Amino acid sequence: MAADKDKSGDVVWAVIAAALFGVPAIVLSAASDGWDRASTWLLAHHVLAPAVENPVLVVPSTHGAGLDWVRIGIGLGALAVLTLTIRLVANLAYSGLARRGHPSRPER
Repeated sequence: MAADKDKSGDVVWAVIAAALFGVPAIVLSAASDGWDRASTWLLAHHVLAPAVENPVLVVPSTHGAGLDWVRIGIGLGALAVLTLTIRLVANLAYSGLARRGHPSRPER
């Protein structure tokens, strides 16, 4: 009976070890494969500058591809527009709540 419990415990620890080491290995493998595809797509659609253009900001694992000043400027501009849009929508939502007397927005 005790031998069966020991074998059962060994199986449990083997499953735990497989989960702790095997699952992250599978995830990392899939992520690296996905990153290779993504970087190839980004290069093909001219989102990343190829290595021959000597980018200012090199993206890791892209064999030297990265962002030049024009792409950095476009990205910062898009980020600014996104930030302002989110801020505007949040302000509109909060002002609508305040008009209805919702307690989540204090009166000024």
